[in-house]
Amino acid sequence: MSATQAQIDNAIAVNFSHRLNPTIQPEKIISLYESLSPTLKRAAAIADLLEVAAEVDYGSALDSDSVHSAAQTIRMELSDARAMLDAFFNQQATKPQADILPES
Repeated sequence: MSATQAQIDNAIAVNFSHRLNPTIQPEKIISLYESLSPTLKRAAAIADLLEVAAEVDYGSALDSDSVHSAAQTIRMELSDARAMLDAFFNQQATKPQADILPES
C-alpha cells in the first residue's frame, strides 16, 4: 500500500451536511438550484450586512478582523457553491450526450 493510499485510508471523513444541502439529483436541474440557494443566500446576507455596517459605522463597530472574517466567510460560501457546481457538471460530463439533452 502506498503512502498516499494509507493517507487516504486514514483520512478523517467529515460530514458537512450541516453546511450544505446536498440534494442534487442529476436528472433534475432544479435540485441543483435548491441545493445552492441557501449557500448563495448566506453569502449575499453577509455582504448586505457589511454594506449596511459600512454606511452607518464611524469606525467603532467593525474592526479589520471582523471585516476580514466576514469577507473570508463569503469566499468560503462561494467556494462551497463552486464545489457543488463542479461536482454536478463533472457527473453530467460522464453521461452519454443523449442522456443530458432534453427530449423534444
